[in-house]
Amino acid sequence: MKIEITTQMQAGAGERALKQLLALDGKAVRAGLFVPELATRGATHEFGSGRIPARPWASTAADNGAPALGTAAGKAIASVADGRAPASEALDEIGATSAEQLRNIIERDQVPGPELAPATVKRKGHARKLVDSGDMIGAITHEIGREREAIDDG
Repeated sequence: MKIEITTQMQAGAGERALKQLLALDGKAVRAGLFVPELATRGATHEFGSGRIPARPWASTAADNGAPALGTAAGKAIASVADGRAPASEALDEIGATSAEQLRNIIERDQVPGPELAPATVKRKGHARKLVDSGDMIGAITHEIGREREAIDDG
């Protein structure tokens, strides 16, 4: 199968698109928990600790959401390339999509791992994993930074 794409650009549009695409260079988008106490809680649930079994919510969201995130990223970058959106907007869209996927895995009760202990269900009044006060799920967000910062801090 052969696909041909033909585009037309107005004078100067190529330069504007290139400038916007270059603005993406060195940028990174992170999604997750950035409040230290909540980040620790999220990591404890992800990997387990002592009496708390692993309930890998973040890695499950990343695995399950990879195709949709790839599609969203492709559309966002294409909108930058054709001049419909600035680079900052594309990065924000990618981050928002990723954060939404993290929240959805918890909200839809798709967190893998063992069921909650009967005493925990009795205390909480329900059997949904990672849902108690709502502060953790409410703190899931995204941020845009330099690529090096994402590697060092992540």
